[in-house]
Amino acid sequence: MRIVTKINTALGALIGLSVLLNLGALEFTVKPSFADLEGQTARDNHGRVVEELTRLQEQARGSARDYAVWDDTYAFLNGNQPDYLGKNVNAESLRALHTNFFAIVDNAGKVIVNEGYDYAGADPVEARMFEPAEARISDALLRAIAGPEPGAGLLATGLGLAAVGFAPVLKSDSSGTSPGVLLLGSVIDVGSVRNTTKVDFRIVPASASGSAATIAETADFIQTSTPLKGLDGAQLGELISTTPKSI
Repeated sequence: MRIVTKINTALGALIGLSVLLNLGALEFTVKPSFADLEGQTARDNHGRVVEELTRLQEQARGSARDYAVWDDTYAFLNGNQPDYLGKNVNAESLRALHTNFFAIVDNAGKVIVNEGYDYAGADPVEARMFEPAEARISDALLRAIAGPEPGAGLLATGLGLAAVGFAPVLKSDSSGTSPGVLLLGSVIDVGSVRNTTKVDFRIVPASASGSAATIAETADFIQTSTPLKGLDGAQLGELISTTPKSI
């Protein structure tokens, strides 16, 4: 074999080996790095949805406190202000608050006001946070809302999952003995949350295996799932977000 041929053969072998080594480096270093980035992107996407759901709950909490810590509401629950509901709890006023439901529960858990509207159609249709119309809430829910501070959470309603805020009814200066708890609820508009977060997600009924956060991967996407618990501590469903893979 001529020396030139030998040199070319050796160079070819070295180039081939270099290509293999580079491919190996890509497989074991760059590709895992991309996988880590995709995993982080999936977690960030899911987190944005959770943050938006939390924001909706906090918005409901603020509105509930505004209505609850008010002389007119306090007077109504103490037998005065007979026109309170007609003036303050109607389709126009609740729509202005971006709220579907208005309810008041006494300290024993009896629902004494249970008003609301479904705005999905051309005209508002009456709806209720609790069914039947005159109900008593569960002991677990009563314990969750019967504190001295405003709060918020999720609640299953006939119109779907709602972000609900609650607060004890007091005078405008936060004085007085609270005769009950006021709750305001807004049905979660999944389409609106998708537009806000730019994340593909869905909320599905709770499953037996859905009590913990999970991450599942396919060749095309990463699916992240977390349980959604209600005000009473019971699992209401699962939040599942889907993030496409890019490699």
